[in-house]
Amino acid sequence: MNKLYFIFIVAVVLVAGCASPPILIQKNDLTYLRAQKRLHHTQVLVDGIKVSSAERTMFMQAESFYRYRFEQPPRSDKTLAAEVLAAATDFPLFQSLASSFDLFSLRVRAPDVAVQIWESFLNRYPNSKLQPLVLYRLGWALRSVGVTGFPHTNPNDAFNELIHEAPKSKLAGYAREAENVPWKSKRVADARSLIPGMGQFYVGDDKGGAIRLVAAILGALAIVVPTYTGIKSKNYTWADGALTAGGLVLLSFDYTNSFENAQWGVINWNERAEAKFEAAHPNAP
Repeated sequence: MNKLYFIFIVAVVLVAGCASPPILIQKNDLTYLRAQKRLHHTQVLVDGIKVSSAERTMFMQAESFYRYRFEQPPRSDKTLAAEVLAAATDFPLFQSLASSFDLFSLRVRAPDVAVQIWESFLNRYPNSKLQPLVLYRLGWALRSVGVTGFPHTNPNDAFNELIHEAPKSKLAGYAREAENVPWKSKRVADARSLIPGMGQFYVGDDKGGAIRLVAAILGALAIVVPTYTGIKSKNYTWADGALTAGGLVLLSFDYTNSFENAQWGVINWNERAEAKFEAAHPNAP
């Protein structure tokens, strides 16, 4: 017991001593600067619509979450070390540390928060003059959500509702074109990530997908082969056990990393598609 406690303390010290990249948004972050510019563009548009201050504030609160964008920072040594230890020990502390050492999860989940507020806006202010703009923004934001249970379950549902409610508006015209813009789904990426690497192939990261798939195969072989040979020969050795344990750690880490990376891939894909659309339609909100 004392030996295990010692190993645990050493592991915590090693994680604490790992280097961390800067957490602040850099001044030359083009993704952030573009998001800031789009936020200002929308702010000017909303200020020109006669609605209550409560409606304006609620809309812009959601818009701020939606425009929470910056270049993905490199995963810190602390995060990677904590993820490996979490996979090896299944200890809650390391799982918590792995998710707290960087802003990855906040960046990926921001669209969920924005959609929650916009859906609540429609429920609270069903006759608001901002309704068409909310529906237009939902059409884009719903593409990147991971949470289920919202009134609009499909991005095109929001676009179609906008087209039905205001068929002659400029927003309806943008919505008709936006429906044809290809997009990726977090739910599909999650389902495909049941096989590590498939989520990466889904979002176009063939190199990342191949690496994770090979890692999964190696991990599985490290578990199956020594177990099978040990049982067959009735001589399951300490080395066999160590190899099996290593395979389990590798496979567990590979699953976690593949899932998280696929989530980011979906966000990255959809944001690139939206940026291309906005570049072609500079007056779109």
